[in-house]
Amino acid sequence: MQNFITFVLMFVGCSISISYCQQTSIKEDSCNDFSIELKGGTTLCFEQDTTLLLVKIEGGSPQFKYQWKNGSTLKETKVNITNNVYPSVTVTDALGCKLSKRVQLKRITSDGIRILPTTPTICPNNGFVVLKSWHKSNSYQWINLDSPQKVIGIERELKVIKPGRYRLNTTLIKNETTCLSSTETKVFDLSDRNQIEEYLILNGFYALNISHDQGNDNKSVKSITNSSSHLKKFIPFRFLGIHL
Repeated sequence: MQNFITFVLMFVGCSISISYCQQTSIKEDSCNDFSIELKGGTTLCFEQDTTLLLVKIEGGSPQFKYQWKNGSTLKETKVNITNNVYPSVTVTDALGCKLSKRVQLKRITSDGIRILPTTPTICPNNGFVVLKSWHKSNSYQWINLDSPQKVIGIERELKVIKPGRYRLNTTLIKNETTCLSSTETKVFDLSDRNQIEEYLILNGFYALNISHDQGNDNKSVKSITNSSSHLKKFIPFRFLGIHL
């Protein structure tokens, strides 16, 4: 800080002005009203890797200089959680007052976009299946993709009585961060032979052979080859409530 002091000398009716600059040291008290805070997305959604952080300043003397851990010298910067879990910044004001701040980045797990059961089925004897969001969210929206304009549920669980494709949209709010997610599932009809084959393939079986017990078509037997063990399993369809 510089103080300019002017002395006026009177000499034989003439005035002579003399000015000089007096250097003063920075007192610690001048930094007491200087504070900084990091604002932005410290909580990341699901598979999100980057977020934007910015410095909020209270007090201090402009102009401010910024030095982030990632090398940025701007007031705001993008940081990546994979290599910078604890981003930090140092701010220096015009008087030389210097403050540093660090935050911790956290990521919300992706469990919120899973639907249970993973391969839902409807059997003729049961007549329905209950779909459920794996993770608790703030709001839910179930949509029948066979009628995509129609929302059929807004609760965590959904009772389904028809096979088909279904979508779940969820909203999760955590640490002032709003995360939107969406996933789909297919409900299989185990009275449909084509859907049985698709269902078995999704569960690790790649070959399906159908045969019938002699004299009794209601006791059909399936021969399944497992893709990992190459072993055949024989399971009566009547145990699944299926008659071909």
